[in-house]
Amino acid sequence: MNEDNGVSETGGIILLMISLFCLGTWPAFMRLCSCGQQLSQVVELQQAVQGALCSNCTFLRPQGRHPCHVYLDYSFCYVIASLIPLILELLQSKQGFSALFSKPLLVITVMVGGFLLSLANIAMQWSTSVYRAPLTTVVALQSSLCVVLGTSSNYLLQPERTSRPKFLWIGVTSFLIAILSASRAQTWYQKHHQHHHHHQHHEDRGSLHSAGNGSVVLSDGIPLRNYNNHDGCYGDNSCGNIVELQEQIDNEKNSIDDTYEQFGNVQLGLIVAFGGGICLGFFTPSFNIAVNDPFNWYANNGGALPVPCANLWFSFAFAACSVIGNLRLMRGTNYSSLAVTSWQDYLVENFEERKQALAAGALCAFGNWLQFQGGFLAGFAAADMVQAYPLVATLWDYFLFNEFHQMTYRVVAVLILMYISYLIGISMLAFSISE
Repeated sequence: MNEDNGVSETGGIILLMISLFCLGTWPAFMRLCSCGQQLSQVVELQQAVQGALCSNCTFLRPQGRHPCHVYLDYSFCYVIASLIPLILELLQSKQGFSALFSKPLLVITVMVGGFLLSLANIAMQWSTSVYRAPLTTVVALQSSLCVVLGTSSNYLLQPERTSRPKFLWIGVTSFLIAILSASRAQTWYQKHHQHHHHHQHHEDRGSLHSAGNGSVVLSDGIPLRNYNNHDGCYGDNSCGNIVELQEQIDNEKNSIDDTYEQFGNVQLGLIVAFGGGICLGFFTPSFNIAVNDPFNWYANNGGALPVPCANLWFSFAFAACSVIGNLRLMRGTNYSSLAVTSWQDYLVENFEERKQALAAGALCAFGNWLQFQGGFLAGFAAADMVQAYPLVATLWDYFLFNEFHQMTYRVVAVLILMYISYLIGISMLAFSISE
């Protein structure tokens, strides 16, 4: 019996490792939905310039697909991909589709988990797209709550599956260190990147300085205004440009007002993200209850739900909530920077525009099913090791999207700390499972 448990736990760890790779890869496909079109347009632009096809053209940077359209494709494909494990399970067990409806309390519980995961994703969408909260802060906040709440709840539901609780809490601490390190590395890199481009912009455009004869010019030689120090007006003895100067001052005041308003929106966005993090922390415990029935609701009626069956109900709830939330976001809000779109605009898009989002949905569905199946075999407290998916996502960012290039030594050090912390956390969660 112990050997069988050891084999199942080892198999569960292997499934969790594959799940970690899938969950770290599908966001790259989502990102390609907006970047892939831009990359092809850049190549065409370079060819046009090199071929001297036009000498005085203004090129606009394409924006890719609307994020809500991308998320709808992702959600629909997620449900379709979740049907595959269920069909295979039904063919092997020959229970028929009646097994889907035989345990309503467990079905409701696992659907709550699907709603919670979808609400967490929608909270991230709204906090970043509508209220403009920093993505790195939102991800760190939600991931921290997910690891702490999820691991603690799953341990309380299945304490017998964790023989070494000390290793479990060391792993959770390591994950928190890794999450904070990842957030800090992204923040420092963005500041360095913005400073670098800002410095280049000033080198190209220059700053204001006096030319000695009363003219105020840019460093590239473009005159801004010609001021006569003797009569207090401009070189042409007119003060008409004062209107332009007043407009500049008014614009600065409006910018300051917008900054205060945006600061208030960011605070609201972080509150939304915090609520999403709480939802994220309880979606795996909901699935845990459905597939293990720790409260013995159906002890005399065949036990808990099979993992593929629970996964299908989970996916239905996830997709339904995601569609409703994105349809609302498509209509726009007073604070959103997203363009207003419609269901009709979504339907007319062709397959070439959808394939990355569909691939992301299929890959995420496969990754979540592996997480649930691995958690069922190895214990759901250890299943939170898949939250180390930034190990994979960071590699995609570096090699595919050219991020984290020209890093400072400080960013490199923090990224190394992130990788070490994640690896320690994964090892500790794996060692906590059994003797």
